[in-house]
Amino acid sequence: MDTNALAILTTLASRRQGVVTFDELIAAGFDASILRAGKRRGWQRMHRGVWYLHADPPTFTHWVLATPLICGRDGAIGGAANLFVRGVLPSPPAQIDLWIPPTRTIRPLAHTPYVVHRDKRGRLNRKDHNGMLLSLGDALLDYLNTVTDETKAATAIIGTRAKFPHQVEHCQADFIERDRQRHRHLFTTLMACEPAFDSVLEYLWLVNVEQAHNMAPSQRQWICPDGYRRDGAWPHYQTIYELDGDAFHLNPRVLKRDRDKDYAARRRGFVTLRFGWADIVERPCQTARDVATAIPQLPIEPCSPTCWV
Repeated sequence: MDTNALAILTTLASRRQGVVTFDELIAAGFDASILRAGKRRGWQRMHRGVWYLHADPPTFTHWVLATPLICGRDGAIGGAANLFVRGVLPSPPAQIDLWIPPTRTIRPLAHTPYVVHRDKRGRLNRKDHNGMLLSLGDALLDYLNTVTDETKAATAIIGTRAKFPHQVEHCQADFIERDRQRHRHLFTTLMACEPAFDSVLEYLWLVNVEQAHNMAPSQRQWICPDGYRRDGAWPHYQTIYELDGDAFHLNPRVLKRDRDKDYAARRRGFVTLRFGWADIVERPCQTARDVATAIPQLPIEPCSPTCWV
């Protein structure tokens, strides 16, 4: 392959991080033999007429970039892939849900992550303005119907409300239209609660520690007299609690800020209790006991005969 041809391929590959169509190759002056040469170089076929011009495996981003080339303007991405693209879910899903009109047929290749659904309920009428994503409400509710784990469901709902507070009413409107929807109570509770949860860890604290042990309710997202906002507190007992997710709180700058907040609280006579994911998810009874030890006057009950409280 001569230098000029390589330069043209490089330009094509830069358009969508290496994702191109066969028609684009032909329009650039190549013939069908370019695919035989490309296969020897490790090119990968993503769909009929769609190729990835690199030897390394396509990433989730590459599959998303290939989506409009596969389903055209009348299709859209839904479910977990939609939520990940928006930044609601923390990690990319194993599959990409493609919604297409009921009159169309798309047969993905066996090695691709696409799962094709025909839209029989008007989801495509509520696509976002960019045309490649279903509405946030439809994507969230479809995702909730695929997961049984309440923690995953809560993560999606809380993340949606935190990142797109202006979309809450639209999500609730989509929810009302559905007769059969998994996690109905969870969705209703988390979308309507005030103040809104900042993280799923806050929700799990409420369910696993406070409510499970009939603990006197704390004030969530409480603003201390020092001006800092805390995850929660029992001001009457001058006790604050902070919930530390490992991924965020291992950052040195965050650790310094946390120490500053603890010192500021101590100067005003407040004790700060800190708990992580394992304390709340794996050892909630021990955590409740630790709270009871720190605040002997706090009303609290054991959740079972074997409870540490």
